[in-house]
Amino acid sequence: MIQPELLSEIHAQFRRQMNADVSASLRVHGVSYKLAFGVPSMRLKDVAALYEPSDELAETLWQEDIRESKMLATRLYPIGTFTRPTAERWTEEAPYDEISDQLVMNLLARVPYAQDLLDTLTKSDDRRRLYTALKLATRLGAPSLREKAARILNDTRCDIALRTAASLYLS
Repeated sequence: MIQPELLSEIHAQFRRQMNADVSASLRVHGVSYKLAFGVPSMRLKDVAALYEPSDELAETLWQEDIRESKMLATRLYPIGTFTRPTAERWTEEAPYDEISDQLVMNLLARVPYAQDLLDTLTKSDDRRRLYTALKLATRLGAPSLREKAARILNDTRCDIALRTAASLYLS
């Protein structure tokens, strides 16, 4: 069990790195967490270096409705214990594209089953799974989504973030 003191220490790290302008901007753009400190991703990399990677700590952080906790969780989950079921669950639970981006960059693109996971995500029409699939395919250099990405790019009913992910994948 993760000690409450450890979580308090991590939250204090977030407060020390807080960027009120980014936090306010997130709210203006509809990003709604219980807490969002506005800490930039690169600063979270420094925070992650202070802690021993642990699947228990990462899971605890992931369950918090705090932007930085979810982002930090993707940096603290050891690749060797990040199972496929956990990867699929986290893909479904990622509340915003920014968290999906961190998930792909810090975990999904590095696991040995990345291509197999991509193949599963590619079969879905769910927006969250498609966004994650496009980001993962881009990181892996996988050609399997070209036709689907082209359809997304040309479908004006798709939101701009999904269309941008498709465009980046195709470029």
